[in-house]
Amino acid sequence: MNPSNKEKQQMRSKSSLSQKSQKKDKSNQKPWLSSSKMSNNSKNVNGHYTKFSLKMFKGNTYLPKFIKEVHDDPFSFECLKCKDDEQQNKVILANNLFNHLGSVGHQANTPSKEMDMLDTALKILEPATNKKAEKNIEEKKTKNESEGYLEFIGFLMSQNFSYAQIERLGKYLQKGAKEKRLGFLKTANFDQRFISKLSQDCFGKVINDNLIDKLSTVPFSLILDNSTFCGESICALKVKFLSKDWEEDSEAEITSIKNKIIGISNLKESSSGLTLLEIVESKLLKNEKCLEKLSWICT
Repeated sequence: MNPSNKEKQQMRSKSSLSQKSQKKDKSNQKPWLSSSKMSNNSKNVNGHYTKFSLKMFKGNTYLPKFIKEVHDDPFSFECLKCKDDEQQNKVILANNLFNHLGSVGHQANTPSKEMDMLDTALKILEPATNKKAEKNIEEKKTKNESEGYLEFIGFLMSQNFSYAQIERLGKYLQKGAKEKRLGFLKTANFDQRFISKLSQDCFGKVINDNLIDKLSTVPFSLILDNSTFCGESICALKVKFLSKDWEEDSEAEITSIKNKIIGISNLKESSSGLTLLEIVESKLLKNEKCLEKLSWICT
């Protein structure tokens, strides 16, 4: 049975609409690259691709020896060092040059004698975003260190440290930091009562013995200073002498006047000459060599 003229017209109308729809769909499609070229690179059609060029090496002469152009794909390259590696892509996007060179696979395929040249190439090709991030981190670190330094100096000045004391303390801490001996700062006890007891029981005797040994080798003067403190009469024994010390900065021996306290004694009820002599003998003159070096006594 032949279709009527009306049916033929409806069929031609549907065919025309179908063809227009197909054309519209094709016009909206984005240009996909061949599947053979996409299989190894997972190309994103919305991305930006770099065309292979010697300019991408940024003047490096090492990379062109094994990074070669893919003749049927202007946006990719092949790596001769990795082409026989089954775990590596055969064709790689030019955009991924830096990532490929820094990959574990490529570095495993690079001879050890070429690692320095590879590192140099990576520094040249490093993306600007990475360099900017590293620069920001470095600037923040420098800012924190500067703030910490100024805060440290300000605290020492507020505690009436002299410039010379600040210099000596700073250099001591720098040396300790270089030798990694400052770990105790996190856990040590800095309570003043504990430090006082530590000074008396531990350092006091050692420091005093070293001072006595020093006085047995150089002329010195002795000063007796009596005073009343909180209702108690006390006597302080001080010595003054010349000392030669090695200074690392100038790399020479520097002569300076030293003032040191030998000891402090309670006078109790008597401050006679005999009492003072007994104090001096007990604190200092037990060492005969010190007696020979004693120049004069001042009270």
